[in-house]
Amino acid sequence: MTIPGAPDTVTGSDGTNTVPTAIVVDNAGDAHFAWLPPGTLSPVAGPASVLGFNRVLDAAGFRCNVQEAGVSCLREATVKGFTFSPDGYRLQYTDVPDNAPPGGS
Repeated sequence: MTIPGAPDTVTGSDGTNTVPTAIVVDNAGDAHFAWLPPGTLSPVAGPASVLGFNRVLDAAGFRCNVQEAGVSCLREATVKGFTFSPDGYRLQYTDVPDNAPPGGS
């Protein structure tokens, strides 16, 4: 997915410029675009689970949600995160509004 305003390149592990493949939220500092080697994040075999609109997934110290406005994730220990959508990105978590109707499964 192309995210407007995202960097076209980041510094790879070998020091060269490369296309970013992830947004990383480290133990310290702000979220940032990065290149991760293929296979670093591999899905579990089988059908993927779906996170419905306006639902929050809390797992392994992270909180993520999907809204009509985009996808947002936060590292709970640092309260640092990001939000991205087809319109762009912000290095800030966007919580689901209290009055948002649950959607999807």
